[in-house]
Amino acid sequence: MIPKKPVFFDFETFSNPLRNHIHRVYACGWMHKDRYYQSWGKNALKEFTAWCLHFALSTEKKDPKIRLIGFNNSRFDNFFLMREIVHNGLQPIFTMSDSSSILSIELGRMKIWDLIRFLPGYSLSKVCQDFNAPSDMIKSAFPHFFITDWDKLDYEGPVPTKVFWPKKYIPNYIDQEDNHWNLKKECLFYLKKDVLATKWVFETLKTYIHECFYVNLEDYLTISHMSWELWAACTVQKMVKGEKEKQVPMLCPVMNGMYSF
Repeated sequence: MIPKKPVFFDFETFSNPLRNHIHRVYACGWMHKDRYYQSWGKNALKEFTAWCLHFALSTEKKDPKIRLIGFNNSRFDNFFLMREIVHNGLQPIFTMSDSSSILSIELGRMKIWDLIRFLPGYSLSKVCQDFNAPSDMIKSAFPHFFITDWDKLDYEGPVPTKVFWPKKYIPNYIDQEDNHWNLKKECLFYLKKDVLATKWVFETLKTYIHECFYVNLEDYLTISHMSWELWAACTVQKMVKGEKEKQVPMLCPVMNGMYSF
């Protein structure tokens, strides 16, 4: 079986309150095999989707299967990507938990997966903080509400005022005189940090769970989906000295009668 190669990704969008708050993707960042890619502007989503579909639809044996991994993408990014895939005349297989969440999307050699489903209640910045992530992985801030239309993507000038920034993350340089701010440069820096943080959290969590429970995080969609295997690893299987791992016979019927969902 060809292993799935993780691709860590994130989107940036803007919306206009005068136009029904419809979100538009204007930047995509993704990392594959330690190489970082990015797309910008009106065709950002199309460029990212085209890159993904190259692998998803590939018939070349040398091309790997890929697993796209984001953070909270099941509630947001996946909807944009699903629409773009359908616009390409394709019919992916998808799993929804409710009308507001697409848990996974599968198409050919590609599967899309959401890390937050194993860290419910966490933001990316909070999980980086609690996991003691390196300082260069800590999520930064960006004035998302400053962008309301495509023409703002070329903005260069004074730093946007405090009203556009998250209250807890207003940068220190905002009140400095003669400051010059390049929106594209700052946004792409912010986006890349998010992608790198997602990669770091995934690799850290995957390693920890495997070392503790011998369970592969990528085999499941959510933490509840994985809970049966964790329970089995902790209580059902025992290491018998001098012999191979055995299952407790009394619990075998229970194991055979249950499944992950």
